[in-house]
Amino acid sequence: MTEEKCLILVLALAGMSLTFAAETLEFSQYGIRNASETENYMTSVERVFTYTEIDPEPGYSTATLPPEAWPTTGTLTLRGLSLAYLKGAPPTLNSINLCVADKEKVGVAGRTGAGKSSLVAALFRMPEPEGERLVECQQLRNSREEEVTNE
Repeated sequence: MTEEKCLILVLALAGMSLTFAAETLEFSQYGIRNASETENYMTSVERVFTYTEIDPEPGYSTATLPPEAWPTTGTLTLRGLSLAYLKGAPPTLNSINLCVADKEKVGVAGRTGAGKSSLVAALFRMPEPEGERLVECQQLRNSREEEVTNE
């Protein structure tokens, strides 16, 4: 083989090697992209499995319905209302007693951390509070959540 033919062969092999390296890089990117997408999908599946293991909220399985014409006036009574966001944690609200007559306007004011949002959360069972919440003498703890929040 002459030196010229050898040089052509080396250049051809170099070109083929560069083409092979570029294709390998392209396939590697494709593989990494697919692996990342698969991991994202599996994370979604893990979330769904986690959501299926969450305890159901109280109040949705209760069969007790409020009276048909309820509420008629809108009197709200809270007796010994306490709320802790976590089991075993100190209560955020502690023994709140309150009576709001029908057609009475009430404003809740206070500093940061005073419990304004916690009071609303306790009214809507987020999470389930201790004590009594009564609307027109109807205990909200025993009523189905959909019916209470729709009124």
